[in-house]
Amino acid sequence: MNEKQFITQFIDEERHTMNPQLFVRNDMEIVEQLKNIILSCQKSNPYFTIKVEGFDVIDDYGEINRTLEKYYDDLNGKKKKNSKTKRKENIYSYIDINHTAMRLLRVQYYISAEGGKDEDKEMRITVLIGVPRVVDKYYCQINGIKRSILYQIVDGSTYNNNTSSQKSPTITQKTIFMAVRIYKYYMDLKTAEGETIKAVNYVSRIFNKRVQAPKYIFAKYGFYDAMNFFGVRGILLSETAIADENYYCFKKADKYFVCCPKILFDGDYVVQSICSMLYNSIIPGVPFEILFGREYWLRSLGADFNGTATSKMLQMMDPNDNIIQDTLPKGYSVLDSFESIYDLNGKNVIKLPEEYKKDMYCILRWLLREFNELRLKDNLDISIKRIRFAEYMASMYAMKVAKGIYRVADMNKRASCSSLVKALRTDPMYLLTAISRCRMVEYRNMTSDMDSLVALKFTYKGVSGLGETNSQTIPLIYRYIHPSHVGRVDLDASSDGDPGMKGIISPFAKIHEGGYFEEEMEPNGWEESFAQLVSEWERVNNLIEPMEFQSKILGIDKSEEIAIANEAAYMAKQIIKPYINQALYMSESIPLEDLDDAEVFRIFQTGI
Repeated sequence: MNEKQFITQFIDEERHTMNPQLFVRNDMEIVEQLKNIILSCQKSNPYFTIKVEGFDVIDDYGEINRTLEKYYDDLNGKKKKNSKTKRKENIYSYIDINHTAMRLLRVQYYISAEGGKDEDKEMRITVLIGVPRVVDKYYCQINGIKRSILYQIVDGSTYNNNTSSQKSPTITQKTIFMAVRIYKYYMDLKTAEGETIKAVNYVSRIFNKRVQAPKYIFAKYGFYDAMNFFGVRGILLSETAIADENYYCFKKADKYFVCCPKILFDGDYVVQSICSMLYNSIIPGVPFEILFGREYWLRSLGADFNGTATSKMLQMMDPNDNIIQDTLPKGYSVLDSFESIYDLNGKNVIKLPEEYKKDMYCILRWLLREFNELRLKDNLDISIKRIRFAEYMASMYAMKVAKGIYRVADMNKRASCSSLVKALRTDPMYLLTAISRCRMVEYRNMTSDMDSLVALKFTYKGVSGLGETNSQTIPLIYRYIHPSHVGRVDLDASSDGDPGMKGIISPFAKIHEGGYFEEEMEPNGWEESFAQLVSEWERVNNLIEPMEFQSKILGIDKSEEIAIANEAAYMAKQIIKPYINQALYMSESIPLEDLDDAEVFRIFQTGI
C-alpha cells in the first residue's frame, strides 16, 4: 500500500461522514402521518360511530384539478339555494398561475349517530385533503411561493417543571391532541385511631380539569380490575377497621375504612395515591357494595367534570330516583375523550415495550409509576429529544378535526350525522393554508443556489413545542448552549431575532428510529421494584406454617407468635368477606348475607 492509498483509506475509515438522512424530505411521509392521525380519530360509543373505510391518493395533476373543480361546483350549488349567499367563482375552472405543488388524499368515512332525523342515522362521506409535495429536495410550493420546511426539535415523550418556578412537582406527556399533566401533591389521611398520615396524591390535568389521576383507571375497569391493572394487592375497602398494627385503616365517616398494609403504603407512592383517591371519592351514605362496581367510579369521574355536588351524586346512587342531570353519561364521554387523545404517531415514537404503551391507560399508569424517574430528566438535554417535520405538519390538520369531534362527543344523545359531517369535512385546502401560515415553514429567500444548509435548519418553537402560543415567554435558560449540543447542533448558528430558538443541526449528527438523537429507552423499572415490595409483604404474611412446624416437630415454643399470626389470619378472613359479598351481590345468584369463615374461603378458592 502506497502513501496515497493509506491516506485515502485512513480518511474513509476515521473521518466522520455527513448523515444523508438529514438532507431528505419525503412528502409521502406527510401522507402516512395524516393517515395515522385520521385513524386515531375513529370512535365507537353508544351515541355515534366514526369509522375509516379507506384511503386513496390522487397524484395526477389533471385529476386533482378535476376533482377539486367538481367539489367546489357542488359546494357552490348548495350555496345557490340560499339567495343571500353569493356564488363564488371556481378557480379550478382556469389555469392557476400561482401553482401549488400538491397531491390529494381522499378519505372514505362511515358515520352513524342516534340523534337527528330518522333517515339520517348513518351515511358515508368522502373528505378531500390537499397535501404539499416536496419539490427540489426540501421545499414545498404553495400559491407560487417556495417555502423551506424546517425541522422541529421536541421532547421525546415527557418534560417536567424543574426549570420553572412552579412549586408542585409536575410532569407533562405531550400528544398531538392534548397534553396530559400529572401533579404531585400531599394530603393528610386520618386513621381510625385518630393519627394523621401524610400521603402522596397524584392529580391529573386533562381537558383543563383536575382529577385524581387513578380515577380514570377505576372508571375504566372498576375496583378489582383497576387494582390488578396497577399490580397492587392489599388495599381494601371495609366496613370495620382491621385490628392489626401492620395495617393503616383510614376512616371516612363512621362506616367506611380504606385499609392498606403499612409496608406497601410507606414504600410506594402509587399505593398512597390510590388510597388518597379512594378516601376522597367515597360519599358517606352510599351503599357499601356499590363502591366495588364500575358505575360508581364512572359517575364520580363525570361529577368531577360537571362539578356535581356530593349530595346530588348520592341521590344518583338510588336507581329508583329519577335524576335529570345524571353524571354517568358524562363519565362515559370523558373516558371516550381520554382514550382518543392517544394517537398512533405518538404511540409509535415513544420508546417503551409494546405492552406498556398499548393504550392511554397504560401510558397513565407509566406516568404515575415512573413519576420520580421522569422528574429527573434534564429538559435542556438534547440527547433525549427528537427531530420531526411530517408529524407537525399532520398535527395542524389533527387539531382542527379533534376540536370538532370533542364538540360532538359533548352532545351525547343529541349527536347527529350532520354534526359529524361538520366535524370531519374540512376544506380541501385547509392544511395547505395552515402550513403557509406556520412559523416552522419559512420563505425561501436565498440569493444563491448554495442551499444545503437550509435543509439542516431547525426550531424549538411551534406545535407541542416551546412557545406554542405567542404570549408564552420562553425562559432564558432554554436559549443557552448545553453540553449535549456538542456534535448534534451547530454551536455558532443562531437566529438574530430569536436567539437560541433556531439553529442548524450538525450534518454529522446520528439520527435513530423515531427521529431520536439517542437510542436509550424510557425508564420503566417499576414492576420489578414493586414486586420486591410485595414479596416482602407476602413473606411477613406467610410465617404461620413455619412457626407451627417449629412448635410441633422441633419442640420450640412458638405459642405466642402463632396466636398473633392466627389473629392476623382471622382478620384477613374478615377482609375477604366484603369482596365475596360484593361478588355475590353483583351476580345475584346467592342472597347477600354473612358467611362463616369456611364458606368464605371455599368461595374465594373455587370461585362463585
